[in-house]
Amino acid sequence: MPVESATDYRKRLYELKNEIKLDDYYGTFKGTVLIDNFRKEQPRIEKFECRDNDVWVTSFPKSGTTWAQEMVWLLANNLDYNGAKDSLENRYTFLEGVALAGAYFKTKLLKLPIPDPISKLKKTKKRRFIKSHLPWDLLPAQIREGNRKSKIIHVVRNPKDVCVSFYHHTKIFPNLYVSMEEYFDKFISDKFLYSPYWNGVLSYWNKRHLPNVLIIRYEDMVNDLPSIIHQIADFLDTSVNEEDMGRLLHHLSFDQMKNNKAVNLEQVTDLLKKHGMLKAQYSLMRKGKVGSYKEELTEEMISLLEVWSEINNKDTGLVFDT
Repeated sequence: MPVESATDYRKRLYELKNEIKLDDYYGTFKGTVLIDNFRKEQPRIEKFECRDNDVWVTSFPKSGTTWAQEMVWLLANNLDYNGAKDSLENRYTFLEGVALAGAYFKTKLLKLPIPDPISKLKKTKKRRFIKSHLPWDLLPAQIREGNRKSKIIHVVRNPKDVCVSFYHHTKIFPNLYVSMEEYFDKFISDKFLYSPYWNGVLSYWNKRHLPNVLIIRYEDMVNDLPSIIHQIADFLDTSVNEEDMGRLLHHLSFDQMKNNKAVNLEQVTDLLKKHGMLKAQYSLMRKGKVGSYKEELTEEMISLLEVWSEINNKDTGLVFDT
């Protein structure tokens, strides 16, 4: 990109950052944009009692979280495909989920009770599986301070694909869905849910030296899933033989995941449709491709994302396959 062009895009990014305002139901917590309801949950999360055998799957939203969750749960549970028929929502606890759901879903209308994640985790006697999109700085103090050796698998994905995938995911939230143009401006100016993207991703990337933290890339999952499976299995002190690998790869294939009611939120979306709360056609798993952003973003959007990435990711060593 010519210097003049890069300079222009930097100027546009600066302008957007100053033009775009946070929506009323958002708040900022240690620099991260979250639902204001999170204010009530944050002290409880801060003091949450972790366990050494807890397994966490963390990510910025739409980075391959669901795919990684299913893979991790099966590897940690001796490939229990029967147990995997239970919904992913039951097998994992979404740490900050109650704050988000309370803000976006009319629970009385949908008759969906939202369990309190902290209470649920306290009562759980077996090994706990926890999902979170929070950055490292908002995880429980026991993890940040190294007092617990909970296993943390963090998934990262090329931000261009994340940007598009997150936009489509907003269709499930009645209050959040806007035009692509409006959403894009909020995302790239760090004024959208879980923004800034780079703060969240790099907060884990900078902890990759810790023995209880494993970073995996979505692009590597797409290009060489067996290697990622072996990597996670080693991290969880287990293994997968060649005979079992074939069945696991089939189970984790995009087509199987897309049609698996235990992981694809179909029950939730059916309920939203029934009550007229789904504003557009929605699928949790849409394409599963690397680089599909090229089909939906304009050249200007792509250029802005490239300059934005160059500014925020310089000299970190984190590289994405685009």
